[in-house]
Amino acid sequence: MRKLTKKEKFIQLITKTAKYKGDRKFTIKLYRKFLNLLKTCPNPTRDRLFGFNRGRNKLYYISRGWCEEEAMEQVKLIQSRGIGFYKGNLEKIKQRVEKRNFTFSLKTETEIEEINRKKSWNNNTEIIAKKYKISLEDAQIKIDNANKKRLVSYLETLKRIGGYKREWSVWCIEYYLNKGYSIEESKQFLINKTKNYKRYSIKSVKVIEKLIELCKSNQIYNLTFLYADKEFHLYDPIKKKARWYDLTIPELNLIIEYNGEVFHPRKKDSMYYTVEESIKNDLYKKDIAKKNGYDILYFWERGSEKIQIIETLNEIKKRYEQYVRSN
Repeated sequence: MRKLTKKEKFIQLITKTAKYKGDRKFTIKLYRKFLNLLKTCPNPTRDRLFGFNRGRNKLYYISRGWCEEEAMEQVKLIQSRGIGFYKGNLEKIKQRVEKRNFTFSLKTETEIEEINRKKSWNNNTEIIAKKYKISLEDAQIKIDNANKKRLVSYLETLKRIGGYKREWSVWCIEYYLNKGYSIEESKQFLINKTKNYKRYSIKSVKVIEKLIELCKSNQIYNLTFLYADKEFHLYDPIKKKARWYDLTIPELNLIIEYNGEVFHPRKKDSMYYTVEESIKNDLYKKDIAKKNGYDILYFWERGSEKIQIIETLNEIKKRYEQYVRSN
């Protein structure tokens, strides 16, 4: 049987899509996409070409007979719904929260704990051990091997396609620009996306709250503590990057960073984040802070919590006394 050419493969996919009504100009764009797909997949499917199952992809609607302008408008409408929920109807948000609280109030603590465990089943040794009927040790080996395999596969893919593209990530402005939004709309999407993302760690919040309680017991008042949902960030206009800080006290021009073991590992523990990457990111954040008039204190997870809290509190006291005298 004769092997089909690239153009013949493409035409075959198009003719299988009965409702496809793209004009010549758009068909050329689609063919370019098809050629790019061939670099990573020898036989692209209609799903890969048109994005059949992606309601936020304009090709999804074009393949169903919509014109390009109508498809773009529909994509914008779908994109705006998620953001509209958070910044729009407060009553609706309240009802949703109340409904969730009521639902969980009917469950025991054991049931709630089981629900939370199942959310992270792929990295939970007990869930994996129970599912595959193996020991906890074997389950941990299985999880580690799966994580390594995913990482290797990801790196090989990046090498094959020539590197990572920023327009793939919903956390980059290029993602929204690539979908046809204006620069202002793209910025707003990214701002709202960032606001709704819980970027802080629970461990850091626990330490910060202990520190705040000690400040109150030491008669340190009228200070603003920005952390958790109110995390402070600084923007670098040259590199067009923003960096968030664990605890910021604006009145004292002081930032306190909690360095956990995941993002600040030792060389032997660096599974997801290398020591070099950690140092580079810390220096970059420190540089931005210095340029904006802030000093940084570091709190290490693997250090003595008691000693570090006392040292941090003493620095806050010293700065607070200067702040009071100057005001």
